[in-house]
Amino acid sequence: MINCLVQNLDGSSSLFLAVTGVVLGLAPTILSILGSNTVETALLSSKRPLLGFLLSLAAPVITPIRAFEQIDPCDFLLIPEWER
Repeated sequence: MINCLVQNLDGSSSLFLAVTGVVLGLAPTILSILGSNTVETALLSSKRPLLGFLLSLAAPVITPIRAFEQIDPCDFLLIPEWER
């Protein structure tokens, strides 16, 4: 049945299927770049554990670009320099 459907598609429909495959293949990479990093997830987990747990389950991957960044958690908490 699938072979029959693919053989009877016109050119534009097969092109749309190919583009859809590329977009779905890039989706995990795009989500990892746009998603939260580990420090943000950890800070969220300290205040809202269930939300942090659900966010960590929903994250497809950890981005390799920001994996080794040195992020100060006080920057996210908006603590002034003189109180640190």
